[in-house]
Amino acid sequence: MPGVPRLPLRPGPVAIALLSGAVAVALAGCSARSGAGRAATAAAQVRADQARAIAQQAGLGPAVQSFLAKAAGASLVTYTVVYDQGGGQSTTVMADPPNRRIDVVGAGGAGSIDRIIIKATTTYVCHLDGKRWSCVSGVDSSPPGPFAPDAISATISSLAQLSQSYDFTVTTRTLLGLRASCLTATQMASPTTDSGVAAEAVMCIAPSGVILRVEGSGSPLQATSYRNSVPSGAFDLPAHPTPTAPSTTALTLPTGP
Repeated sequence: MPGVPRLPLRPGPVAIALLSGAVAVALAGCSARSGAGRAATAAAQVRADQARAIAQQAGLGPAVQSFLAKAAGASLVTYTVVYDQGGGQSTTVMADPPNRRIDVVGAGGAGSIDRIIIKATTTYVCHLDGKRWSCVSGVDSSPPGPFAPDAISATISSLAQLSQSYDFTVTTRTLLGLRASCLTATQMASPTTDSGVAAEAVMCIAPSGVILRVEGSGSPLQATSYRNSVPSGAFDLPAHPTPTAPSTTALTLPTGP
């Protein structure tokens, strides 16, 4: 990936936690349309307050608490961000809560697009193969593991548990013309330090809290563009959806290289 070094070391637990948090933020906040404004606002505030409280209980400083709270509460933000994942693959995330869309280009080969559209409580999975789109509906909108909306809370808890073995600092960088905040986790030296684990991981967020960069993991992320809007018709389906059977509603997202 241009601009982000691929570390020869395997990612440590803090790097994995940061990357999981980045994915979770991208998919969080998919509340129902009914009362969506109030519900989404309340949910985002709860996540932010929980993140701040967990960080405070772990003895992390005010700057780190504010960083984690902002990242956890970013599910209310409207934005479009494009990530370069290397190997000809890119991921675009669009959000206008409660609607979300994730496009993965190149995962299924050159010219392929895998698209996930979450509209209120319904998730649609679409695929472009050649020039033909196909979509299915009725997919579970609460995917398991790191893709679940609540995964950001688990990520914050994981980072807090590492507070005794990592130093956390917050600095600023200019990324894509934005004044980004960056959380750096540096492993403390000790007789039991594993030399095979990457000693440092970094996550940078826009002023809105949206993830712009993750470094020091086995699958780093780097945003190549960001704007605080979505295109007109961003959540329109590219093809008429086919309902899925009740037994096949699990959501499987395309993965990076």
